[in-house]
Amino acid sequence: MVFTLNEQRTGFIVDSVAEVLRVSRQCLAPAPALSEAQSRMIREVARLDGQRLIMLIDPPQLMTWQHEDPVAAPAPEAARPEPAARLAA
Repeated sequence: MVFTLNEQRTGFIVDSVAEVLRVSRQCLAPAPALSEAQSRMIREVARLDGQRLIMLIDPPQLMTWQHEDPVAAPAPEAARPEPAARLAA
């Protein structure tokens, strides 16, 4: 997928694509109640054919997600548990 964000072309590699759609603005609606983390990433949904609900990922949030996610960053050296071999002494 290729996006233009802040006048800079950015690409994302995806594992697979099931379908490519053109969605009109009339089909867009605010996302239903989600967790806080999900709400940051998914702000809108597309309602299609009265039956399908497609969650739309917010590309700018996707760009900042890794920098905000504490799980994605390695733990500082002092916070890492010691290996079992050292604990056995």
